Amino acid sequence: MSSTSSSSLLLGILLLSLSACQEPASAPQPETKPAQEQSNSPDKPAKTPDSNSKVDKAPNNYIPKSQLSDEQRSKLSNYRYIISREELSTFTQLLQASSFSKTLHNSKSTVFVPSDKVFKSQPELLNLVNKGQKEIDAFVGKYLVLEPYSFKDFVEVKSAESINGTKLKFDNSGIISVNGIETDGEVVSTNKGYVYYLTGTY
Repeated sequence: MSSTSSSSLLLGILLLSLSACQEPASAPQPETKPAQEQSNSPDKPAKTPDSNSKVDKAPNNYIPKSQLSDEQRSKLSNYRYIISREELSTFTQLLQASSFSKTLHNSKSTVFVPSDKVFKSQPELLNLVNKGQKEIDAFVGKYLVLEPYSFKDFVEVKSAESINGTKLKFDNSGIISVNGIETDGEVVSTNKGYVYYLTGTY
């Protein structure tokens, strides 16, 4: 073998040895954006909590019923109106514990509702919240009628049956009364019917 060939062979072996010792180039990493930048991407805007996503989550801002606009009332069922009212908080607890809440939310109805002032004047009623559903349904059901009755309807409508079969008698001599209990003289119209405030219980 000639000296030239030997030199070439040794040079080739040396180059192979050097290349084997070198670390392979690292693969390119995919580009990632900071979390804040990703969340603000225009094609995928950041999500914000929806506080009104549940049926039983209603506005908690207190607005006197006399100041409710037609637009506000038109967006509320009788159920959502009642559970949004600060002055109806006790009846709200009972209504939500009853088996009627879903029916009331989805149906046209008239509700004769005792306010917190009434419950405070009859403290024995406050214990109803701790009773079983049968007792709660018996109480709440008396005040729910699955027909929407406006003020003028009571000129002709003198009686009705509540959702749990309680017989109701109406008197429209000046102020509407139900089974001898007067309303406060006002009515709230919602998109599913009417709500009357009672001055007592029956």
